[in-house]
Amino acid sequence: MRLVYGLLAVLCACAPVRSASAQVLGSASAAVRGSGQSGGSSSGRSSGGSSSGGSSGGSSGGSSSSGAGCSTRRRPTLKCRPGQSQVECLRERWAESGLADLGGVFFFWATVLGEYPYADGSGGYAVPAVDDEGQEREARIAGRLSLDGGYVLAGAGRLGAAARVQLPFFVDFSTRYSLYFEPVDDTVDALLIGRSGIDARILDANGAQLRLGVELLHFHDAQGSVLGPSLGLALEVFPFAPVVLSAQARFGIVGEAAVVLAEVRLGFLVDGTELFVGYRYEGVLGEVASVDLGGPTLGVRQWL
Repeated sequence: MRLVYGLLAVLCACAPVRSASAQVLGSASAAVRGSGQSGGSSSGRSSGGSSSGGSSGGSSGGSSSSGAGCSTRRRPTLKCRPGQSQVECLRERWAESGLADLGGVFFFWATVLGEYPYADGSGGYAVPAVDDEGQEREARIAGRLSLDGGYVLAGAGRLGAAARVQLPFFVDFSTRYSLYFEPVDDTVDALLIGRSGIDARILDANGAQLRLGVELLHFHDAQGSVLGPSLGLALEVFPFAPVVLSAQARFGIVGEAAVVLAEVRLGFLVDGTELFVGYRYEGVLGEVASVDLGGPTLGVRQWL
């Protein structure tokens, strides 16, 4: 904790001192809480308009297709070895098709996470579940931890932390939090924005991961916590070792405001440790106020 407080003190000393009327984080809190306004629930919706369109005159009972000429087709069957399960057989046929490094939520049986860092020591993520000799590779659980920080151009600082657990096939669990802080007169104002949820790797190839997630959005300031739903889409591309390109877009509703996140990063992964730079935009958009919490970011991520 002393290290965190020391870092806050250094960043606050370098940040410009702003008056309370120009508070960035105060405006974000006002946007989420609507400045205490109840927001009038406008319940005057004209519920009387259920004109059910009346005569569905097309009751032509002409479904008299007797189906007399149904030609029965034989479904193609998999050629499996004696004693081989259907899943093993599918994996083997998929590997022979030449698409063995493509997997995800629709072909979760086709790939598994490779060895550290996820693809037999080379640049990438997933590997075919069946090797060249037809043997199944052992599935594994992987994880990532990251720390990052940045400067909000509107006049604040940010510290972030994230964790991800990747199950052997196509499901991830993740959490990420950002602590924003701003010097106001002789004090430091702060708020916390976090997201925790579950992701599906709808694309899980050796060189790319595309994840679609559902999250719980958490906004916390001096007045307490507000929770809401959030959706996210994230793409990571491994064009060649040691480069990692990452991008994400997230949209959530919390209190009286929408919280939008967009980020792009360029990383360099060496021996399981990635250093990255990028730009991160996080906007708190409400009727009372709209605040841009975007700015450059720098961080480190450990692949486990």
